[in-house]
Amino acid sequence: MTNNPFEILEQRLNNIELILIELQNKPEQVEKLTDRPVNIKKASEFTGLAVPTIYGKVHRKEIPFIKKDGRLYFSLKQLDEWLKSGINIEKIH
Repeated sequence: MTNNPFEILEQRLNNIELILIELQNKPEQVEKLTDRPVNIKKASEFTGLAVPTIYGKVHRKEIPFIKKDGRLYFSLKQLDEWLKSGINIEKIH
């Protein structure tokens, strides 16, 4: 793994792009995205972002999240909207 921040950013953007392409090729999967909350590991897999990156975005309120009883949850539907729009959480709500 490289320490070059531009290479890391490029890799993460490529991961997101691949996910979006995959979802575009399978529209039935997008329709199946529900508001059922998922944990941070599933959110990481869905977005292509590392778990520590997601924690940082939650801390800065840059990603939509739910906090209940001290645990973090994520709506795949909201994450999908967030990825597609490129907007931060303040613009979603």
